[in-house]
Amino acid sequence: MSNIDLEELRAHPSPLVVYVGPELSRAAGLPTRRQLAQHLLTTLPAQLTLERRRELTNLAQGGELADAFSELERELTAARLAREIERVSRDEGIEPPALAQVLAALGPRLQGIVTPNLDRLLERAFASRLVPHLRPNLGLLGAHDWLLKLSGTLPDRSSWVLTREQHARLRHRDPVYGQFLRALLLGRTMLFVGTPCDDPIFDEALATIRDLAGASPPRHWALLPREQLGRATLARLDEAGIAAIPYDDEHEALTVLASLAPDPTQLPPLPGPDPSRVPTGPLRILFASANPLDPAYDSLAVDRELRAIREALARAPQRERFELEVHTATCFADLSRALLGDRYDILHLAGH
Repeated sequence: MSNIDLEELRAHPSPLVVYVGPELSRAAGLPTRRQLAQHLLTTLPAQLTLERRRELTNLAQGGELADAFSELERELTAARLAREIERVSRDEGIEPPALAQVLAALGPRLQGIVTPNLDRLLERAFASRLVPHLRPNLGLLGAHDWLLKLSGTLPDRSSWVLTREQHARLRHRDPVYGQFLRALLLGRTMLFVGTPCDDPIFDEALATIRDLAGASPPRHWALLPREQLGRATLARLDEAGIAAIPYDDEHEALTVLASLAPDPTQLPPLPGPDPSRVPTGPLRILFASANPLDPAYDSLAVDRELRAIREALARAPQRERFELEVHTATCFADLSRALLGDRYDILHLAGH
């Protein structure tokens, strides 16, 4: 693959700050932030009212994630929520995905890495060559070989930034956060990888660059799935000065990233194209449950059914190919909108 934007990125003389999004965790079989919120729905107390369960489901599926985690914490308690997050997010025994290994081979092309991921896949891929930081400081802008974990790190619960209160404490009560973000986005060259176009932190970066830079945004690059690059998305990227480098599958994305390495002999073997992979994206599964109001149906073990499906998918050899979307308390109109508005490969009607 070759295009003008990619050639400019390869020729860029300065080290890059790389934002690594949630696709890194997904590639390792770990839940993304949205998937984590949806998983926590299955751990809610059985006595929770249907109305409250519906409210939490809507937040977890499409609402603000900070609101979702705040309300889930209210129902589960902070301690239980933290234990469940730790249980499903541990990366011990999981080999860092190829994306992390290729990044580790870029050497002097990297100044630092920014990630919202709680797991320690990057630390392990770099074999502790990166100095981790849990809070931003302006000294990082002149340093090299650092890792800024925007949302904290899994082993330290006090560092997590998931709920409304935690976000407010970081973004509105810590003046260094805003200063660092402004200096990073306007004064350093960034490459965004492992992120879908609708990632909330990536979206926040776009908005911040547009607001701060006005008509003269700095130059950044983003490696993004081609299928997500519609006209509106490309316009948003252009307004923020971000050049999109499209890819069709994981193999192509890794090949593009590997082409930035100053020493190709240090690169790990790249996985070849998966012949069984559906070219248009992951295998999408819709889990739908009516969960009716009639008390006679309270015995439907929908939560246990969903938990069993999630655990089975997590054990699947090609688990990264599956994308599970959950719709509970679904009426006929909701189901019709879901099926007509989106493409699903599998429809699972729970409890029926």
